[in-house]
Amino acid sequence: MLPTEVFLRIMINHTEVMAVAMTLYDLCGRDERLRFSPYCWRVRMALAHKGLDYTTVAWRFLDKQALAFADYDKVPVLCDGDQVVTDSFEIMRYLDKAYPEAPVLGEGVSYQRVLLFKYFVERSVNPALFRTIAMDLFAAVHPDDRAYFRETREARFGCTLEEFHQPEQGKQQLKQVLAPVRDMLRKAPFRR
Repeated sequence: MLPTEVFLRIMINHTEVMAVAMTLYDLCGRDERLRFSPYCWRVRMALAHKGLDYTTVAWRFLDKQALAFADYDKVPVLCDGDQVVTDSFEIMRYLDKAYPEAPVLGEGVSYQRVLLFKYFVERSVNPALFRTIAMDLFAAVHPDDRAYFRETREARFGCTLEEFHQPEQGKQQLKQVLAPVRDMLRKAPFRR
């Protein structure tokens, strides 16, 4: 049995039927119910939008061995039968191809717009947001993962988490980087 397969037992007239479901490996914190990765949430929202059933497997930063089958050391990882897909954006692309009803990313110009927004959020919004919540996020991380979380984030930012955590500065950055989005939303016609 592949590690990517999850079987659900369904009892119908006392006969056991096996069905394959999707499994999403999802980052958890000190409480397994606390799921805080924006990349995992992207996938969760895409699955919900498409109305697809899935189960989640709670994963923590140091549990690299649990993802060895995917040849990847981060989440999200989606297993759909024998198909293993890594990286939130690649997972959404896969979902659109494998389950074309209710597309998430679209094609052509629509896809290019989504890609632009993805880069905007990752390169402008996320750093400002992280500056606002760095220490709250650190507190949410499982105690066994905190040294790893600290070490990798401090290497990325070139300073301690405490120095990087500047909530007021982060809020001002967010206000500034989100100004074009606010302007566009004010003028955009929305349909229900």
